Amino acid sequence: MSPEQERALGLLMARTQRADVAACDLLMEEIQSVVRGFVRRRVGDVPWVEDVVQETLIAVHRGRHSWNPARPFVPWLYAVAQSRLIDVIRRERRVAAREVNNERALAAAYEHSVEAAVVAGSEVRAA
Repeated sequence: MSPEQERALGLLMARTQRADVAACDLLMEEIQSVVRGFVRRRVGDVPWVEDVVQETLIAVHRGRHSWNPARPFVPWLYAVAQSRLIDVIRRERRVAAREVNNERALAAAYEHSVEAAVVAGSEVRAA
């Protein structure tokens, strides 16, 4: 990203802080590709890249008051994106730990649950 682009984004963010809706819309459009590239350089083309992008846009919007206009905008944006990336990675790891993507494992679990239900049913009838 060129210094001119960085300055332009900083000016858009400053206008966004002053409640300029048009500047906010333009800023969000502009930073989408910046954040997407940032995330892909770190984790590759994973299915949840867009989740990180959207969560970053939301965080930028909600936290716009915390950016200091005397400081560069893009490093602040990257820090927000890094934080959202870490959050999404943690969430994806938790989901992956609970989900089973193996069809054989799913089939075996189903067969076991059916077998357990039959045994439990016969024990209830016998009782």
